[in-house]
Amino acid sequence: MAAAKGLKIHEIPYSEAQRIYEEQAKDKLPLTEAEFREVISAETMVFGRKGLGGPQPQDIARSIFNAKTAMHLAKDHVAFQTSSLKTSRTKLSEFFSLIQLISRGNFHENFKNKS
Repeated sequence: MAAAKGLKIHEIPYSEAQRIYEEQAKDKLPLTEAEFREVISAETMVFGRKGLGGPQPQDIARSIFNAKTAMHLAKDHVAFQTSSLKTSRTKLSEFFSLIQLISRGNFHENFKNKS
C-alpha cells in the first residue's frame, strides 16, 4: 500500500492512513492527525516504546554491556584453554621423550644418572 507507493512512514498522508485503517480494521482511525504524526515520528519510535531489544538507548546500552561481558568471558575461556593445551603439550612431549628412552634401552641408564 504505502510501501508499494515507495512512501516512508513519515510521508504517509493522514488521509491514506485513515483509509488503510478503515479498510483493515473496519473502523475509523482512533487518532487525530496530530496524534498520528506523533505516533509515527522517529522520536516516539525510539524513545516512546517500552520493549526488550528495541532501539531505546537503555536497550542499546544493555545489549552493548551483554556483548562486552560475553566477549570477556570468551577471552577468559580461550586463555584458560590455551594454557591447558600448553600444559598438555609439555606433558605429552615429556611422555614421548620417556617412550623414546625406553625404546632405545637407555631408560635405566638415564634414570640412574638422575638419581
